[in-house]
Amino acid sequence: MSALIHSSVTGALDPRDPAPLPGWIARTVAAPPVEIAAPRSRVWAVLTELEAYPEWCPFTRRVELSTPWELGADVHLHLCWDAAALGEPTRVQVERLSVYEPERALGWCLRLAGGALRTERMQYLEPREGGTRYYTHDRFAGPLTPLVLALYGAKIAAGFTAVGRALKRRVEMS
Repeated sequence: MSALIHSSVTGALDPRDPAPLPGWIARTVAAPPVEIAAPRSRVWAVLTELEAYPEWCPFTRRVELSTPWELGADVHLHLCWDAAALGEPTRVQVERLSVYEPERALGWCLRLAGGALRTERMQYLEPREGGTRYYTHDRFAGPLTPLVLALYGAKIAAGFTAVGRALKRRVEMS
């Protein structure tokens, strides 16, 4: 078990093996972990340099925070559903910053339709010999979960996988 991280919304969790969100129809979408040949501090610097996302991040083309790194701040995510290319964003989603642990974890959450859909995206960095392991997942709960995952689950998984690969390239090339 890895060291627990703390979400301001859902409490403590194991970032490598997170428990489902509490509630009905809980599911998790996760990408395979990515080994990055760089120290965690360097990976964190790239992950939190939001102005540079359009240069390298294929899924989340732009990220804007209403208040820099303050838990509860609005996070505007400009998403591109075609994670195979650095295309223009096709959707803007507003979430809230729920996890910010420097050089460890970053996360945001969403609550829609009175809780009919709740999500929490997590990105976690684990130091490893010779570098860093990057994990990312999104936990879903609520009666709208099956519909959302039927429509977008494969795109979310592909996007997360593309982000991990792109993060690795960006960090290792800089």
